[in-house]
Amino acid sequence: MIPPMTITDQILPGPHGDLPVRLYPVPDGVPCVAGLVWAHGGGFMYGDLDMPEADHVARTLAAQGVVVVSVDYRLCPPIDQEDPSAPLEPGGVRFPVAHDELVLAFRWAVGADLGAPAGSWSLGGASAGGNLAAGASVHLRDDAAADGATGPDGAADVPPSGTAAQRAPRSTVLAYPVLHDGLPAPSP
Repeated sequence: MIPPMTITDQILPGPHGDLPVRLYPVPDGVPCVAGLVWAHGGGFMYGDLDMPEADHVARTLAAQGVVVVSVDYRLCPPIDQEDPSAPLEPGGVRFPVAHDELVLAFRWAVGADLGAPAGSWSLGGASAGGNLAAGASVHLRDDAAADGATGPDGAADVPPSGTAAQRAPRSTVLAYPVLHDGLPAPSP
């Protein structure tokens, strides 16, 4: 059973406009062991913070001691699966908008006082969110290395508790990520 927790929605000033995030704090009485910035799936075209892949996963992790920041990144316009060459519906975004939003959300979470121990933040996602998490993790690692924030082994610096802000994810959590070089053709 998942204990009660006070979940809050927040709007971050994002690189492409307001970015909604949902905070899942660790319930009272549960020690906070880590932080996770999470991106839902949905084929880049669908999904939101209320789908089980976002909400249930975040609640379950928070109940186990992981504070979660779930990101409602911007979606691209739906593709006509029957005719992929058909014009796209108006609205939506293209790369790198959702990627930029996930990078911003990670940097915000690390800098905010959300209760996770210093150096414990990871970045993850499912399906399309896994793709975004993988790309954002590489981006954050490379930015940290370019700024000289690397450890003795050359890896991006993930400081221990009580030191400077974390620059790159401690780990990347990928649940059935979309990482194809090209998407397979639709099939029955």
